Amino acid sequence: MENKLIIDEFNIFDFECHENYKSVRIIDEKANFPISWLNTQGYCEYSLYLEYCQGVSTAPTQEMVEGTEGHHRLEEKFKETAQPSTFEDAFELSKEEEILS
Repeated sequence: MENKLIIDEFNIFDFECHENYKSVRIIDEKANFPISWLNTQGYCEYSLYLEYCQGVSTAPTQEMVEGTEGHHRLEEKFKETAQPSTFEDAFELSKEEEILS
């Protein structure tokens, strides 16, 4: 399977940052939150409030630092062979063969 790097097409939107909630973007007058918040909500809804509404943050643990570094190394290795692609191309390809993200 060939590695594909989806080009960030979402930069085409004009957006503003929400004045009260970190990471929330206003697009066409609608608040849009990151999809990762759904996972966080499933784990601990109160942590969303503390982090994104109250600005509470914690220092990263050694495991978090090592995990971040490991993910960065994997991403760089992936980018060495990845071919630029668009979401539309990936969608069409998925009709013919299995693709993994």
